[in-house]
Amino acid sequence: MQTIIVKVDTIENAKQITALLKKTKGVQSVNKESSDFDWVNPLRAATNDEVEKMILSAEESPLFTVNEAEENTYGKIV
Repeated sequence: MQTIIVKVDTIENAKQITALLKKTKGVQSVNKESSDFDWVNPLRAATNDEVEKMILSAEESPLFTVNEAEENTYGKIV
């Protein structure tokens, strides 16, 4: 068995290529990875670029202030 990796520019193109490959003779499986939020792959360590993206994403969209996070965390632990 051989493995290939195909990178596409949009989710629409990814869906089209995935559908085409699934119908192609000789293709055993097709797996899709999203580069938005599903970057974590338990089979390998995260790359530095992936870690940076995760940190930037967390910093740009905080759900709690630092104080709220501390109160929520300590309240559940203790």
